[in-house]
Amino acid sequence: MKKTPLSLFALLFLVSCGVSKQKVLTQVDSLLTQKKYESAYKLLEKADPNNQIPELTLEKVQIALDDYVFSENLKVFCFRDMAVDQNVEDFRGQQGSYVRYNLDPEQALSALLLKFPEDWRLYQALGEYDYQFYLNHDRNEADKGLARLKLAQSYFYQAANHQAADSKSYYHLGLVNLYLQDVKGAEACFKASLQAGNASADNYYNLAFTQYSLGELAPSVDSAEKALNLYTLIPEKALCAHLLVLASMALQDESGSIKYLEMIHQFQPQDYEALKDLLTLYVKKGMADKAQTDAQALLAIQPTNPAILQDIDGIYLQYGRVNEFYDFLHKMMFLYAHQDPVLGNLYFYQANADLFVNHKKSARTSLRMAKIYYLHSLPPTDDVFQVIENKLKELTAK
Repeated sequence: MKKTPLSLFALLFLVSCGVSKQKVLTQVDSLLTQKKYESAYKLLEKADPNNQIPELTLEKVQIALDDYVFSENLKVFCFRDMAVDQNVEDFRGQQGSYVRYNLDPEQALSALLLKFPEDWRLYQALGEYDYQFYLNHDRNEADKGLARLKLAQSYFYQAANHQAADSKSYYHLGLVNLYLQDVKGAEACFKASLQAGNASADNYYNLAFTQYSLGELAPSVDSAEKALNLYTLIPEKALCAHLLVLASMALQDESGSIKYLEMIHQFQPQDYEALKDLLTLYVKKGMADKAQTDAQALLAIQPTNPAILQDIDGIYLQYGRVNEFYDFLHKMMFLYAHQDPVLGNLYFYQANADLFVNHKKSARTSLRMAKIYYLHSLPPTDDVFQVIENKLKELTAK
């Protein structure tokens, strides 16, 4: 009979805690919507100062990891209430006066696990903490953070295996798997993140990357296209276009390769390798006008660099497009009529084309013209003069 009042009291206490806890979480959610991060954290700290209630501690840890403006080893955190059009990234790394809040997420969550060993949300939060600690600290250690990554992977999988993972933790587990070179596992996680509602550009891009790495080329193109359409910044769009070029080339889809290489040129006009690959496809497919425009853009990157003309020369001659190469050279001679170093290179590679079609007399003339322009722009000791003399001797001997 004496136990009944105590049991009833305990029951009433638990119900009261549940109601109070839910009230706090509702208030915290409202504050977070308004980006009042410090106010939200202070409310949680007041309600659960010793980190005894899993739901409140989990909310604390999430705010600490996601919304701090300053952190010291992910054990001391500073927050800020801000306007809805501001972001925490705007204040990180900036000087300011903040209140410091002590929270060791690993210690707090591990202590709760001793009391609630089957609260799988705690494993998810520990995985998130270890992943963030790896990004901020451990990847610069001697073992490149391998131990921390494996710990994060273990926690994430324990949460996932007990239906406690969400789209964010699946996504981060996918990245952890990539770091650990488990590409197949990473692909499964990115797909799970997508199914859980993460239709972000980053998730689609990483899914596309894993699919490409696994030889799933058509799905990779589909995923990368979705990422490309979702990204808004030029560098990210260019990154997607590069992946799409690789997948298209692997599929031997030359039209697709041209499409995405043209995108790269639009996003990054100085991308030399993309221009060179594009020129190769234009020349191969007989797209003379586009090839000439592309070759001109290549040369414009550094007109006096002979290695660029060597690349252009090699592409045209590889496919036997000698007349088109002559056209290009003659137009460039007009365009760079007052730049002797460029003219020297143009005549030098015109001689190379002459030799390719066995026009020896024209080759001698082109080499002599190259020598004249080089003498105006290079020291007489430059190796190119010996190369020209040797070629002229060979042509005279023949």
